[in-house]
Amino acid sequence: MRKSVRFLLLFVLLMPMYADEKPRWIWTGVEVVGPEPLPPKDELVTLLPFRLGDPFSPYDSEGKMQRPVDKEAIIRRLSGTWSDLQFTVGGVLFSDKKAYLVVNVVDTTLPSAPARIFDLSEPPPEGLFALRQALEDRRRELFNQGVPPTESSDKGYLHFDEARCEELTAQLADQAPPFRQRLVQLMLRHENSATRASAAELLNWSGDHQENVDAVITAMSDPDETVRNNATRYLMAFTSSLKDPASRHRLLAALAVQMRQPSHADRNKALFALNSFLLDWPEDENVARQITELTVTRIARQSILPNVGAIAKLLLDRWHPKPP
Repeated sequence: MRKSVRFLLLFVLLMPMYADEKPRWIWTGVEVVGPEPLPPKDELVTLLPFRLGDPFSPYDSEGKMQRPVDKEAIIRRLSGTWSDLQFTVGGVLFSDKKAYLVVNVVDTTLPSAPARIFDLSEPPPEGLFALRQALEDRRRELFNQGVPPTESSDKGYLHFDEARCEELTAQLADQAPPFRQRLVQLMLRHENSATRASAAELLNWSGDHQENVDAVITAMSDPDETVRNNATRYLMAFTSSLKDPASRHRLLAALAVQMRQPSHADRNKALFALNSFLLDWPEDENVARQITELTVTRIARQSILPNVGAIAKLLLDRWHPKPP
């Protein structure tokens, strides 16, 4: 039950916006995260193409989707003022009719990922990928209806508490295991990043999760953000199966790097995964604190978003409980 509640929270916070109606939000804040010292936020906000409090809609006057912001133009403005820093702009996040812009300051001390060779071009297993797409489409439909399904891994694979999703995940759990090793190779080596990302997600139904760990940890350093995030999300669902302490410690080291990536999605997944990990493996608490606490503390101080800053604060409260 604990896992189900945990994953429902993650799904509601992270599922992309697919609503059919044409809502409007209010520019409420700017998330600026990265190595300190950061640019003064008051000054940074004056360089943005909007003012806090302005209305925001991702639709143009004809009701068509438009680019929320011109990321490249914002980066040019910021770099022109703080030429010694590197910036990325992560896009617009929405919560409770509030819109937030995410600005990342690149951590230039982040270790370089090992060189990877993407030398596979073979087509993926068509039936499995079609089932995965059907599941994604159904989840999107339910989200649009305001009833996102709760997910759980208590059956040994990822499943959802909705009839059609349950049917699709049961089919995936039946059909994916014979392709486990092929999915691992597609995740690690395919030249197409979308194929790598889908293969990482399909491992949720492949079984033999302990056998997948080292490969999935490698995928957590993929140059593509979606691949990294699908890999971490997979491990998050099955941390309880990581019986080997050395594998668990390698995962913690990978999470410590991932939460320093200049990406909201990476921070979000790494923090949720760390929290999930500690619920399953409290005996590794000291190791986790040694390699992540400085970064978690910085993120808790900087982030204003509930699915990043609040999770970092939750971890700090765990490590530094207030006296009764």
